[in-house]
Amino acid sequence: MSDVTLPDYDDFDFLLQNNKLPCSASEVHGILCGSICGGMSEASREWLSIVRDFCLDGESVPEDVVSAMINLYKATFEQLKDGQLAFQIYLPEDDVSLTERAETLIEWLNGFLSSIGVQSVNLQAADEEIREAFQDLVAISKMDTELEETEENFQSFEEIVEYIRITAILCFGEFGDALPEDLPNKPTLH
Repeated sequence: MSDVTLPDYDDFDFLLQNNKLPCSASEVHGILCGSICGGMSEASREWLSIVRDFCLDGESVPEDVVSAMINLYKATFEQLKDGQLAFQIYLPEDDVSLTERAETLIEWLNGFLSSIGVQSVNLQAADEEIREAFQDLVAISKMDTELEETEENFQSFEEIVEYIRITAILCFGEFGDALPEDLPNKPTLH
C-alpha cells in the first residue's frame, strides 16, 4: 500500500480562500483527478489551464497556490497509479456537517466530470461498466445536498463516496497515463 498522503484539506482550502480564489479544495482536486483520469501525464501542467478556466475565469494563480497544486497533483497521481486502491477523494473531515460534505462532494464531482470531459475521453469505446458508472456520476452530481444528520444518511453518503472513488480508479485504469502492469489489482464496481 502506498504511503502517499494528500496535503491537509483544511490547510489547502485555507490557502485558496486566503488568496481569494473562488474555488474549494474539493473542486480543485476534482479537476486534477479528471485531468489525470482522462489521460493527462504525470509531468503535464496543462491541468493548471483547466483550473484557471473552470475556477478562476482565466485569471492567474499565485505562485504559492500553484506550488501547492503541483504537490496535490503529484500526490493524487501517485495514489491513482499505486494499484492498491490508495486513492482518496479530497473532502473535509467528518467534523463538518453532512450537508457541507455533500456540497463539497458535488463540487469535486463537477470538477472531475468537467475536467475529464476536456480530456476528450472516448466513453463510447470504454467498457460498458465504465460507461454506466459515468452515467451514475452525472446523476449523483445532481443529488440534493440538504441531508439530515442521520446514521442512515451518513452510511449512504459514505457508500456514494466509495462508489465515486472506485469509479475514478477505474477511469484512470481505462483512460489514464498508466501501463497495464501499473494496475495489478484493477477494482471492479458492484
